[in-house]
Amino acid sequence: MFGLIRSGMVTAMKELQVVSNNIANSGSTAFRKSDISFSDIYSQTTAGADGGSQFGSGASVAAVRMSEAQGGMVQREGALNLAIAGSGYFVLSPTNTPEAAVTAQNFTRNGEFSLDSQGYLRAANNSYVLGTKLNSGEGADTEGAAALSKIQVPQSICE
Repeated sequence: MFGLIRSGMVTAMKELQVVSNNIANSGSTAFRKSDISFSDIYSQTTAGADGGSQFGSGASVAAVRMSEAQGGMVQREGALNLAIAGSGYFVLSPTNTPEAAVTAQNFTRNGEFSLDSQGYLRAANNSYVLGTKLNSGEGADTEGAAALSKIQVPQSICE
């Protein structure tokens, strides 16, 4: 009996954690809420004329998933504040030196960007924003992730 009560308390606490996290971060830029699902724990099955019965011994957390639903968009000041409608992410470089090669990527939906002193587009966490270069009249390079590079805005455009 104690195990049944304990499993119920543990799952209820996990649900409270997920809901509390959703509430605490609801005002954060690009926050996506989490959803939690539960499953029953069966400890015994009995056979019978009616097909049998299952006796449970509690519940457990089956999964905590980040919601993929589109959140609301908020208009903010600044020409470099962007938003993505629908699916997709901005790609960031975790390195913090302009000379470093782009070897790994992080993803975010937070589109609050700024330019550093050298004209590189930076995310709120100071990571470089990555993108593909446009070929004059041909469109974007389509070599995939290998074509991603740090976005640098020419100084003549910034003036």
